[in-house]
Amino acid sequence: MRVILRPLIICMIGMTLSCSEKEGSDEQKKGEEEGKYSLIRDNLYRDASGNLYLKSINKEDLEHGTKHDVWLTEVYCDTCWTATEQGWKDITVLRDFVDTASFHLDRSNQSEGGDFYRDKNHRYYHKWMADGGTITLIGNSEGK
Repeated sequence: MRVILRPLIICMIGMTLSCSEKEGSDEQKKGEEEGKYSLIRDNLYRDASGNLYLKSINKEDLEHGTKHDVWLTEVYCDTCWTATEQGWKDITVLRDFVDTASFHLDRSNQSEGGDFYRDKNHRYYHKWMADGGTITLIGNSEGK
């Protein structure tokens, strides 16, 4: 009985430790690793390589009540398809869409749980979530 319990306990400890630290997305890590950001306006930042990020807050650590910045770059778009090595995807990056000269916060909406941004060409919705949220392209700038 003792021989059976020892490997089981070791396995359980290993699984607990491996699951205890949640990692951010590649885009979030990439932004953090590249370091310095320049604020353009209204939570929109640029790094030295010209990549664009929307600054958000990760609030997942409820146990300790800590928060930290996350840098969102992915944009979900139901009508936009990008060719990749793995096929067509409806996910792209802010850099592909945002006009930095006209980008601005249009409004925040507590009942919808997010921020609405706009530039001269598109409208964007940043859905607030514990992990920082998602950005969705929701239409052209003329739409309401």
